[in-house]
Amino acid sequence: MTGGYDSNFEKHSYDDSKEPVDVPRDGYVIPENVIEEHDVDYRYEIQIPASKFLEVCKANQATPVILTSLLASAGIAELYPDFDKPINANIAVDIRDALDAPNTFKNCVRSMPLPFEREFLSMPLAKQAKKQRELLNAQRDRDLCRKMADASLAMFEKLDSLPDYESKQQMMDFFNGMLINTYVISYLGKMVLNENAQYVEKICFYNSGAAGMGITMLSCGNQFCLNFKQSFKSDKYAKAFCAGLKKLGIPYTVSDAIPFITSKDSIIRRKDNTSKDAKR
Repeated sequence: MTGGYDSNFEKHSYDDSKEPVDVPRDGYVIPENVIEEHDVDYRYEIQIPASKFLEVCKANQATPVILTSLLASAGIAELYPDFDKPINANIAVDIRDALDAPNTFKNCVRSMPLPFEREFLSMPLAKQAKKQRELLNAQRDRDLCRKMADASLAMFEKLDSLPDYESKQQMMDFFNGMLINTYVISYLGKMVLNENAQYVEKICFYNSGAAGMGITMLSCGNQFCLNFKQSFKSDKYAKAFCAGLKKLGIPYTVSDAIPFITSKDSIIRRKDNTSKDAKR
């Protein structure tokens, strides 16, 4: 065992003898998952009745995020039938409980891949969901989550020791060339609206500037609200996902492409302006 304090600022205790879960992280690369400068991003809003979606989830012993990942990955498999690597849905998983910090506002998520292998093409949906549920649960092991959190903490401590923003940015520059293949899913859960529910039709969350495709989803009132957010305009992935919904008898509505730009924070804006001034 390693020792430490169970807080969000100190090292955590965990069983260091546990081996990481054997899961392929080298996912299939969709053609659009490349790092390139772009000013505008696009998103497709998909609204799904919660009752029907949850009915299909229950029938196949799938959680909402697992069913979403299976449908999205199966759609990619149909678009690229010769895929030569697992189609990875990288799930943003909340690890607050594993850190004994259930109410912290700090960012406590880890990316955990759910690979869609070629063998899935011949499996019934319930068996696919079972495999993905077991794999996700294994990755959410308390000791493994705490071990990963401590690795991040070590990096944060190194950043804190650097004297200025520029040196911190240089240290983190290696992240700029990293891509997460094949795509990312972030599920925020159910929004508790109480008496305000009558005034809210849908809730969407999204950000611009990321390469490739990501899916954000949440439950709002009587529906699930999904956003396919992309660095490109094509609707092929949203259409492939909706085709999967249709096969399962799940109704939906889908928007046209919505172009958007989310603003940068004050530090990044100041840094960009400084760089432009230096070039003049």
